[in-house]
Amino acid sequence: MLLAGLLVATGLAAVAGVVAGNRVPAAQPVRIKHDQRTPQNRR
Repeated sequence: MLLAGLLVATGLAAVAGVVAGNRVPAAQPVRIKHDQRTPQNRR
């Protein structure tokens, strides 16, 4: 019971960490580039 709970908790934490780590840095530069390019192209 304890081992299974620890494994599940560790797995969920690892998945959440990987997803958050992959999405946050990947999303920010893309949004920043779009925000910078859009005004430059419009102006």
